[in-house]
Amino acid sequence: MTDYRNIRFRLDNLGLDLLHTADNIDPGKYTRLQNVFSQRDGEMSTRLGTSPFLSVSPGSPIHSMRRIGDSTLVLGSSDDLYVNAALVSSGWSGDPLSLVRFRPSNSSDQWMYIGDSAKMRKVKADGTEFLWGIVRPSVAPTLTVNAPGTGAQDSTVAGAIPYSYKYTYYSTATGAESNPSDESASVAANTESITVAVIASADPQVTNIRIYRKGGTQVSDFVFVTQTSNGTGGYVDAASDIALAQNDSLRDDNDVPFTTVDTNGTTLFGTPLSKVWGPFIGKYIMACGDPVRPGFIYWTNTDRPESASSANNVQVTNPSEPLLNGFIFASNPYVWTRDNLYTLDFGGPNALPTFIPRLVPIGIGITGPNSFTPNGPGFVFFKSKDGIYVTDCQNTLDSITDDSLRPIFRGESTGPFAPVDNSQEDRLRMEVVQQELHFWYLDTQGEPQHLFLDLLRKRWQQYKNSTSVRFFMGYADENQPQHRLLLGGDDGVVYEANTGIFDIDTAVAGNFRTHSLDAELPQTLKEFGNVIIDIDPKDATITVTPYLNSEATALAPTVITGAGRRKIPISLTDTYAYSLALDFSWSGPATFYQYEILFRVDEEALKHWEMPETSHGIAGWMHVRDAYFCLRSTADVTFTHTIDGLVKTYTLASTGGDRRRIYVRLAPTRGKVFRYALDSSADFRLYGEDSQLNVKGWNDTGYKPIFPFTAPGYAPFLRKEAGT
Repeated sequence: MTDYRNIRFRLDNLGLDLLHTADNIDPGKYTRLQNVFSQRDGEMSTRLGTSPFLSVSPGSPIHSMRRIGDSTLVLGSSDDLYVNAALVSSGWSGDPLSLVRFRPSNSSDQWMYIGDSAKMRKVKADGTEFLWGIVRPSVAPTLTVNAPGTGAQDSTVAGAIPYSYKYTYYSTATGAESNPSDESASVAANTESITVAVIASADPQVTNIRIYRKGGTQVSDFVFVTQTSNGTGGYVDAASDIALAQNDSLRDDNDVPFTTVDTNGTTLFGTPLSKVWGPFIGKYIMACGDPVRPGFIYWTNTDRPESASSANNVQVTNPSEPLLNGFIFASNPYVWTRDNLYTLDFGGPNALPTFIPRLVPIGIGITGPNSFTPNGPGFVFFKSKDGIYVTDCQNTLDSITDDSLRPIFRGESTGPFAPVDNSQEDRLRMEVVQQELHFWYLDTQGEPQHLFLDLLRKRWQQYKNSTSVRFFMGYADENQPQHRLLLGGDDGVVYEANTGIFDIDTAVAGNFRTHSLDAELPQTLKEFGNVIIDIDPKDATITVTPYLNSEATALAPTVITGAGRRKIPISLTDTYAYSLALDFSWSGPATFYQYEILFRVDEEALKHWEMPETSHGIAGWMHVRDAYFCLRSTADVTFTHTIDGLVKTYTLASTGGDRRRIYVRLAPTRGKVFRYALDSSADFRLYGEDSQLNVKGWNDTGYKPIFPFTAPGYAPFLRKEAGT
């Protein structure tokens, strides 16, 4: 055993490597790395568990999540909307929702503004849900002129005009105001009051009706008259023109978000847009996803998130390059397509247009509408067609998967990993939590997957729940005293990550597989003797399985149990292989520190071996009586012994693949120069250090063993001289 070599490997965690073959992976990288936590360099432990945080409808996958208050989440599950566990409404599209938190200027409450292709709504923490915006009155007011002397209106003075009215619906909850009704008929008045009859709104968010008038000496604008409670009936207007002169003018740009135009030129009001984001500079909510004008971006009115002027849009791309989604980053708004990224330069609230599109020169876009996250530490991460990238949204672009995970992003399976299914766009999700980038996707086998990248150490790992529950997305919980990752389960439950030691009620199952050790001699067999593992099982049951030849075959697994850090030897039964990897799988807490492999390099495979002519350093005649050849062969080997040109041959029977020492009695022939050769129809290996000749000079007494096949320049691979 003195020629055994030992190599120690610390269990450093450098992450997954799916790009290289198992025997080309660097130490510290792994072909499998599931549910592992590395708090310190040189050790790997089981990750912390997941625990139920909030439950909604059983069996309905959670696809959308965002906090609206200290103790309140807005959730999308199937086609339902929840505030915490309370169902708010149904009839949503079932796709991931766009959630923008915004507190209107005259509201004490945060509201969540929700974009979806089916409808657009807003909701607050108590579950109150309203339409995003208020629909204008559908009926114009009717007027009645009352008796002279009952009012101060006067349309008879020079330059005055008759009086007409409009009214709007208003919500004190958010400050939302609708566009005005159609204009009433005009009436003249001279000290008469006017009764304005209006129709109540059925929208529950409407608390008041606002009445505006034009006429008398106020000839250009409708000005505010009064605000009354929401109800059908008449309001008596007796105010003078002078009394209303300083009141606010009526706005007619309070369209319900958002207004578009179809291919026939027909204006469509209140069109739901699936993607909204913001607020930009605390004033604008932005949107895209118009099925009629897919290349347009939209935005709400300044400081008025409830309304969007029909002029608040600009074309960014042609219809052949639809906009997918947008975000705010470094105080700028941006919007994605599948091929490009565009920034929207802000010209100010009075600019026309308010936002001007500009191409960002990175040359690629996103795969799915939610396959990006702008909440990274100074960068935006996104999934493109062939991998995950990071950009500063200027001109810097770097791949963070090309050197480790490339195959699964380019349609190739590797090990247990099937390719990412780019056709399942809504399942491509990303989130940054603390210093980790999390990526959820559906693979081409229909299995939900969750990978995450440690941004500081640049290592990818796999996160997999140990129960049958699968996670579709995650959310970096905001405004909390500590970092928290919430996971949306396919069972209608929100889970909190990194809590306790169990996944729900099941011990966390971990797995990692080391690189395949080939001792930098990939084409040379090694005889693997033992592996010594430095481990603390912590009462977990750990299965260690050796894998040979780039994971082509496996040896019988060994089970390890117990508690406390210890060194555990495992026999590899002197197995011959080109490379060796170790697979560790377990359930429960455990910590792994290092492992040490004992092996020796085998001789190279040959079909012909020959030693040049030699006198063995003996002057004159000599005799070689017999020989021992240590071989490993699968077919007979022919030994050719040439003595001063005289050829003798002998057959060495196959060793059946085992290493054996074969004795050969040589013909009694004297000579001065000897040549030795071995030939076989199949590969064989000669072990020179265990092969010998018994030689005697002609006048010497007794035969002496010599070992000429280990001398430099003779053996095909010198195990001892090579330091093994």
